Amino acid sequence: SVDTNIQYGGKTISTQSISTTLKYKKPNRLALVITTPQGSRSVYSDGTNFLVYNGLDNQYTRVPTAATLPAMLPLLFSRAGVVAGLDPLYFLSQSTLPKELTGLQSKSGALNGHPVFLVTGVTQSGAHSVKLTRGRTMTIPATTRYWTWWLDKDTYLIRRLEARTPNVKVNARANDKGKVVVRQLSVTNLLRHNISDFKANSAPADSAFAFALPAGATEKRSVADLLKNGK
Repeated sequence: SVDTNIQYGGKTISTQSISTTLKYKKPNRLALVITTPQGSRSVYSDGTNFLVYNGLDNQYTRVPTAATLPAMLPLLFSRAGVVAGLDPLYFLSQSTLPKELTGLQSKSGALNGHPVFLVTGVTQSGAHSVKLTRGRTMTIPATTRYWTWWLDKDTYLIRRLEARTPNVKVNARANDKGKVVVRQLSVTNLLRHNISDFKANSAPADSAFAFALPAGATEKRSVADLLKNGK
């Protein structure tokens, strides 16, 4: 499960929870199902096709998959909105740590009575601009994020991770003497992954990466896809 908490003044003011299941088999078979209160999204790579199915509107997209999981990351972002950020998906696809990760420390600990390595680190990103539609740009401010990983001492797999980002600026509506005003607040964003079940080197069958489209599912194709395929 993945929980995103917004904290202000030491209190949690907003929470969003999702659950995910992830299966992977080298070099390029992947099954990722993301479930939210609003609906589910399924991402499958069967070794040939990369398919994203949205259960909310019963639509899917399908394109050729990438040859490896690292090469698949841009597809996961552009087609499914999935970002690998120092989580199990990241460590499955990368063999090195990013240069932005500093201050790594480790000590022994326990999680739910199970022995773990407790690893902490910090990432920092400078302010940068992102191009939006119609020529507009948006400035992303500099951020500092504090990470904690709980690594199983027997398997070295992640049992839990947390990423805490303080001093995030957000706009919030408030009532001021009967008038609605917009105020900027400085909040803390807390992202928590809890991995409830994991199996290393389980070698799932190839059939686990084949997705059967539900009845009535329709294919959603962008203008770029139509121009690329010529039909």
